Amino acid sequence: MRVLCTVTGSSSHARALLPLVSALAAAGHAVLVAVPPPFVPGFAGRQVRVAGVMADLHAFMARRFRGGGAAGSGPPGEGAVEFFAGPHLADSCAALLPAARDFGPDLLVRDGGELAGCLVAEVLGIPHVAAPSVGSAVADLERLARRAL
Repeated sequence: MRVLCTVTGSSSHARALLPLVSALAAAGHAVLVAVPPPFVPGFAGRQVRVAGVMADLHAFMARRFRGGGAAGSGPPGEGAVEFFAGPHLADSCAALLPAARDFGPDLLVRDGGELAGCLVAEVLGIPHVAAPSVGSAVADLERLARRAL
């Protein structure tokens, strides 16, 4: 089986997927992990391919709020919506889709707050599974859905 794993958010999300990624590779599955460029070294020495194609959310948020705004300003929860479904989402989708098509995955496993993988899996017509992460537990999922639609 060919499994594409997508991670964004923080390095803790990447570390949370490491046991699953390692187990998939050890079982003989081909694994491609798509992450923001700063997370690439965290997968060094694993028997997986790594692509640093996902948007760096921390860099995006730093640029976004550099102008005096704050992640907590605006309507309640708007910072989380911006973090998970801001304009960087289109950048991640645009970078991920060619890598995914080239890899030809049968399944996509994404960290719980990562939405580009979800969208790419839908385009490719493959199943996708969200691994638990704090982002999916604290985000206002209804607001995220309204923004995405």
